[in-house]
Amino acid sequence: ERNANDKKLAEIQQKLYNQDAAIAKLNDSVLNAEKRMNETVKPGMDVYEKSVLVHDYKTATSALQFITTLKPNDYIWAYDSLAFYHYFYADVRDLTRSTYTLQYFINKGLSFNKNTRFLLELKARTLLIEQDDTASIKLFNELFTATSDLTYKWYAIYIELARNNIKSSEAEINKILAQEISGLKKVRLDHLPEHIRESVNAKAAFIYLRSIIFQSKGHYQKVADVLKEAL
Repeated sequence: ERNANDKKLAEIQQKLYNQDAAIAKLNDSVLNAEKRMNETVKPGMDVYEKSVLVHDYKTATSALQFITTLKPNDYIWAYDSLAFYHYFYADVRDLTRSTYTLQYFINKGLSFNKNTRFLLELKARTLLIEQDDTASIKLFNELFTATSDLTYKWYAIYIELARNNIKSSEAEINKILAQEISGLKKVRLDHLPEHIRESVNAKAAFIYLRSIIFQSKGHYQKVADVLKEAL
């Protein structure tokens, strides 16, 4: 009976040894895989950084997409960059056909932090591209309430003017211009076809909106006057 117990104990010990060896082998495999992954990511990051330095955003975008495919949860900041590149540097004709890729990166970034204002702004701009005016205005107004950034209010009013909501837009513009607007305050305007982003004096930007209203009413002299004021 003792020999039988010793034999059973030896079998159990052998199984434990085999399990430990298998676990050690698995750990080694995981570590080696992680090492190979990191060795693969590093060249991709080098390509990305060098491409940004020379303003080759197409290559930079490809490199970042490669990196986030390998390590989707380790480079969260990359989704902000990818969303911006697909918004700002994409061919406008492609954007008007489909914003699927742009939306994917926006939503992926927001899945890590739903309050990322940079991505929420891109989402509002994307909704405008998709001609979802109502949702775009709502999001721009929410961003303005949260930040007091006049860029968001400018876009919300601009869209309302495009929808011919003159009376409410005029009231909003008058309300903004009645305030003391610091010369340091800017409105960020994007010109996607030319890939240009400019920061315009906020007061001048809202005066320009006022000129649109005068133009819609046929008051062309007032248009000329307010544009001179904006300059």
